[in-house]
Amino acid sequence: MTKTQHFACAGVLLIGGVMLSGCQSHSQRDNQPHSLVTPVELPPAPPVKTEAPKVITVADYKSGANLCQKELASLKLISPKNYTVKKAAYDRLMFNSSQYNGLRGDINLTTQDTMDALYKYKMNILCSTIENDVMQALVRKGENTK
Repeated sequence: MTKTQHFACAGVLLIGGVMLSGCQSHSQRDNQPHSLVTPVELPPAPPVKTEAPKVITVADYKSGANLCQKELASLKLISPKNYTVKKAAYDRLMFNSSQYNGLRGDINLTTQDTMDALYKYKMNILCSTIENDVMQALVRKGENTK
């Protein structure tokens, strides 16, 4: 082999080595799994707002009670017999609710939550019964006017 051939062979080896090292870096990338889906960064989720449970107060009972009282007054005009029964139930509920409210601060939170829910439930039931009685009495009167 001549000197020129040695240089040519060394050049080929050198260039081949460079090319192989370039191929090596490509093959490492090629070994990674391919995906047709492009990753997308999602915006951060908005913070979850948690509100403290609303404490039921006498004012809440009174605001619901005001509407209930109006319905009760209507019932008195339309159906006095029904009015007497519902008025007694309403007065008992308001008296008991008032007593409970007087000692509410002296009892634990679990009992407060339970009793608040109980009185709210009882008020809702009574007021919806009164509302229904008013509607039924009005319907009866409306049907009798034929």
